[in-house]
Amino acid sequence: MKYISIKQMFDDIRLNSYKIGQLNPQGIIGIPRSGLMAATLLSQELHIGVCSINEFIDNNGQEHVFYHHGHRQIEHNNSNIFIILEDSCYNGSMIEHVKALKSTFPDKIFISACIYLEGPCKVYKPDIALVDIRKEVLNNAEMPVALYQYNLLDNYWNFKFLYDLDGVMCIDPPCDINTEAYENYLLNPIKLHIPITPSNNPISICTYRLNKYERETRRFLDTNKVKCKDLFMFPSASKEIRALTQPAYYKAQHYKDNKYLLFIESNDQEAQQICRLSQKPVYCYSTGNMYKWHG
Repeated sequence: MKYISIKQMFDDIRLNSYKIGQLNPQGIIGIPRSGLMAATLLSQELHIGVCSINEFIDNNGQEHVFYHHGHRQIEHNNSNIFIILEDSCYNGSMIEHVKALKSTFPDKIFISACIYLEGPCKVYKPDIALVDIRKEVLNNAEMPVALYQYNLLDNYWNFKFLYDLDGVMCIDPPCDINTEAYENYLLNPIKLHIPITPSNNPISICTYRLNKYERETRRFLDTNKVKCKDLFMFPSASKEIRALTQPAYYKAQHYKDNKYLLFIESNDQEAQQICRLSQKPVYCYSTGNMYKWHG
């Protein structure tokens, strides 16, 4: 599994920005959403202006959209070269943006680029890739893509993940020692990150909640339009019985016994324990740490 954190992306941009800088571009045009994040980091490193495709087109390709970087004036070199940047490229969907800009502004020079080249690029291959990770990615038969921290929970393959609930999809409820406060919270949880499902395949959830709260749990999922295939809840109505099994052991058992490729856990200590017990990778939502089993 190839996992790329935000820090890793910044480091790769910082160490490979010269591949773009040596072209002396006039500005960087980011493809929203994650491509714009990458474009901002690259522009900061090269001290040149940045904008989104939407801004560039809405301003008729005028260079004034690049003139300021925060409060600092940007001096442009009038090279007439513009970088179209995406964070990653698998098959080359960015071709539509490249074609649109070239046809709309034929007097300008557009060079396509990505931070990570991760796929076969059957449709289109960018002119420049800062880092080529195809060997690491395509050798993974189960999930031949890279996983990026900033969109991991909404990845196309997330139907193969097993999600924790509290601390991921909603904020942690109050301690259930106070039964009344706990049950009142479950009636109207505060949502945190509700994953989308690009594949349209339902996701799976494993929560330490007692199964007597299944109705409240499913109401929350339905309200937030979460398509759920498997919902594992602790099989007891008693907190005392549940206390005999630690959360990490309970979650690791479901994770290990099924064909899930990644567990999304809210607690960092439990994430490490689940990884060790299941001997499979675990991502901690609260810290951004990815734990892998190394034997």
